[in-house]
Amino acid sequence: TDACQISAGNSNAWSPELLLSKTREHQLVAQNVNLLSIYDKSDLYAIGSMFYNILLPTEVDQKFQELKERNPTYTTQDIPELPVQLSRGIKVLLRNLVCSSPSDRLDEQTAKLFVGVLLFSPKNKSFSTIEEVGVYRHSKMLSLLGKDVRILRTPNATFEEIQRVVEPELEADFLTNVMDPSFFHMYNRLCALKCLE
Repeated sequence: TDACQISAGNSNAWSPELLLSKTREHQLVAQNVNLLSIYDKSDLYAIGSMFYNILLPTEVDQKFQELKERNPTYTTQDIPELPVQLSRGIKVLLRNLVCSSPSDRLDEQTAKLFVGVLLFSPKNKSFSTIEEVGVYRHSKMLSLLGKDVRILRTPNATFEEIQRVVEPELEADFLTNVMDPSFFHMYNRLCALKCLE
């Protein structure tokens, strides 16, 4: 293990396992530790940490940063609440990404599925079977095929015009690549967490 690899990046975005490995650096190098075991979920932690940094008031974020440095094994009760204006789904996702224990954090695939279902699931519908998800996905993909993409040929398109084109493309990409059982189980999980209300 190269000690420099463990120490790279912005220390405010270091996951607790990176902070702990930094303090045990001399032991890690001697033990030939697999970096994947240290970095496996640290990128998602960095993303969550950056969002917390942006969304929290400065003084609250500074206290959280200090806590993480003092005690890398902090509890979920130590994680500050995000602003009330944010949806419950976003709060649950971001809070999960900054858990101190990697085993409590979502992995990359689950995080992508969480976001996709959060963004692109029907708002006033529930699914009682996996087959209903398949029908929904296929009908939604067919409706997305009819979207007008001529705006892409306009050299001076506004942000809103570009968003109008990109959003259906992202939705179509997600719905094309997600499997019905995965969508169904994540949808029900988010409903149980009251993230889709």
